[in-house]
Formats: sequence, C-alpha cells, structure tokens
Amino acid sequence: MKQVLKKAWKNILITGILSILFGVLTYGWPGVTVTTLAWIFAFSVIAQGVSLASAGWQSRSEEKNWWVFLLIGIVNIIAGLVCFFNPGLTAVFLVTVMGFSWLFSGLLEIYAAIRLRKEIDNEGWLILGGLLSVAAGLSVIIHPGAGALAMAWLIAAFSILFGIALILLALKAKNWVIDARQKVEAFRQAQ
Repeated sequence: MKQVLKKAWKNILITGILSILFGVLTYGWPGVTVTTLAWIFAFSVIAQGVSLASAGWQSRSEEKNWWVFLLIGIVNIIAGLVCFFNPGLTAVFLVTVMGFSWLFSGLLEIYAAIRLRKEIDNEGWLILGGLLSVAAGLSVIIHPGAGALAMAWLIAAFSILFGIALILLALKAKNWVIDARQKVEAFRQAQ
C-alpha cells in the first residue's frame, strides 16, 4: 500500500486541491442552484476519481491492495457521472449521491490506513480523511432534507477539510519518495 502512495502522491495532491477548490467555490456561491452545484460536484469528483483510479491501476504490479485506490476512483467517477448527466436532480437526491460517495470513499480510505499502519508513520492523515468523509457522508444521508444553505456550507467545509487532509498525506508520501532516493544514492556512493 505504501508503494501505491509513493507512486500516487501527485494524484492524491491533485485530489486534495480539487476538493479544496470545490469547497471554496461552494462557499463562494452558497445560493447557487442545485444544477450548478451538481455540475461543480460532478467535475470535481470525476477528476478525483480518474486521478485515484489511475494511481491504483499503475501500481497493480507492485502492490496487492492497488484495487482500493481503483475502487475509490470508480466510486467517485460513477457518482460524478450520475450528477453530470442528471444536473436537474432534486436537492435531496444530489445530496444523497454525495453522501454515499463520501461514505464509501471514507470507508475504503480507513481500510487503506489500517493496512498501512505497519508500513508507514502518521497514517493518521489517511484515517482522518476517511473519518471526515464517513462523517460527512452519514450526515447528509441521514439528514438529506436539511436547509439548502446549511447543506452547502457542510459540503464546502467537508470538502476543504478533506482536501487539506489529502494534501498533507500527499506531502508525506512525497517525502517517502525523497527518502528512498537518498537511501539509494547513499548506497551507490558507499560502493
């Protein structure tokens, strides 16, 4: 799993940035129509899904749990496509799709963090991202009819916090790549 994160740190960074961008746009336009929110969500989640699915697929020969990233990516792509092709969905259905997307992604991220706990330090960032995702997903699934403005702020806050957690994880994974390169260089110099 650590190998997947080493290879995918740029993809995770992009996913975090897109999540923050979605959150900022949602905060900036709290009164947007459901259609606009659906399209913003769709573009963000499809891009995140492609990035994560690509990272998982590229790591399939090196990592036995590569499928976790592929599955997270596929869940996000499907949720994004549903919202993209059905932008006129009711607010309740849109929020429910978002909630299930976040719930399943969060559970898979927690699973990945548990699998990584012996391989890495500070796997807590991945767990934090997963817990935030599960909490936000359950919240919007349980209360899909909450006020539109309150729901937009919840969605924005989650997206920004989740994005920050992913960026921190990506930077940690980047450091693993740098550490590995330094060890290889030290080994070469020692010979």
